[in-house]
Amino acid sequence: MRDDNISNKIINTMISNQADRFALRTRIIADNVGITIHQARYYLEKLRKNNIVERTTKGRGRKITWLLNN
Repeated sequence: MRDDNISNKIINTMISNQADRFALRTRIIADNVGITIHQARYYLEKLRKNNIVERTTKGRGRKITWLLNN
């Protein structure tokens, strides 16, 4: 899959799961898109750098959750 295609699938998954209001875990996003958790994290970080998503948890060893930016 191309990078743009995966990024779009992640965004669509987040929209359909109301991630503008409820934070989603990386695992949920990965499972819905059909990629590994490591791939999901890579693409979510790219989307974060473009200010499309926001990481809502901080700290080492914590489950990471994501929100869509409005």
